[in-house]
Amino acid sequence: MQEFEIEWANYYAREYGVPPELVIAIIHVQSRWQPYAVSEKGAAGLMQLLPATAYRFGVTNRFVVQETFVVESPIWPISCISLAEICGW
Repeated sequence: MQEFEIEWANYYAREYGVPPELVIAIIHVQSRWQPYAVSEKGAAGLMQLLPATAYRFGVTNRFVVQETFVVESPIWPISCISLAEICGW
């Protein structure tokens, strides 16, 4: 993990009112903190953004940490909040 990515994870955890540990765990599972990770299905970046989703939200570079977090904002926090509630956070 790099400090830059952790700072963004903490920022978005605060922004969406979810535990930072949850955001960090999701990134760990999705990409193992490899900002240039690409899955066999073509998802890329820390949050494993699929090409169609990137296109839909106007992301020009799925490997840029800020874009990955920002593009997920309409849908991603809902999943995090739901998961946090299930886990009792």
